[in-house]
Amino acid sequence: MPYTPEALSKFLETAYDKLSALTSSLQDAEHHAAIARTNLAARRAEILVQFCGDPKALGVNEATREATIATMLTEERDEMALQERCLAGARNELALHQIEVDHLRAQLRILEVSAGSDRRDIR
Repeated sequence: MPYTPEALSKFLETAYDKLSALTSSLQDAEHHAAIARTNLAARRAEILVQFCGDPKALGVNEATREATIATMLTEERDEMALQERCLAGARNELALHQIEVDHLRAQLRILEVSAGSDRRDIR
């Protein structure tokens, strides 16, 4: 049995509520990812300042120094990667739900147009 416009409207209202919650979740994920990126940059700057008087302590050449710094930043880099994955997941979930909302809106519009043409046939 096809849905009534009233039932679809209720489904759509619920879908909009979930869309709003997912949007908030995406904003939180963006915030956490930004914090992780900032923490990584701050820790890198802290390491560079710490060893600015003796850069050779990090290694004998630029490549070795960069590798040493990268090793020292493993925890921050892992956290940033985790937050970036969470952000990507939140974006995907929001996009999928937006498709569902658009589908419900289209179904509701079809029912509304169909109901309007049925009323014109009655006259």
